Amino acid sequence: LAVSHKIPQAEYTLQCDYAQLALVENLLQQTEGRIVQGEYGASVMLHLALPVTGVEAFGDKLRDLSRGNLQLTPISQ
Repeated sequence: LAVSHKIPQAEYTLQCDYAQLALVENLLQQTEGRIVQGEYGASVMLHLALPVTGVEAFGDKLRDLSRGNLQLTPISQ
């Protein structure tokens, strides 16, 4: 039987616009992160859960692809 190891998750908020949403969702798939909750108003406010091991890669790709516009904000536990 395969044992699935629970990878610790870190939670972040991320504000983006609708045009950037697909990019964010694509990155989440690559890093096995997920959207916990989304508020879709004038802009999109996402509550994300990311594997701790993938946070740095996710953040780097996010900055590169958004030319520094998108920033993860840690949610203090």
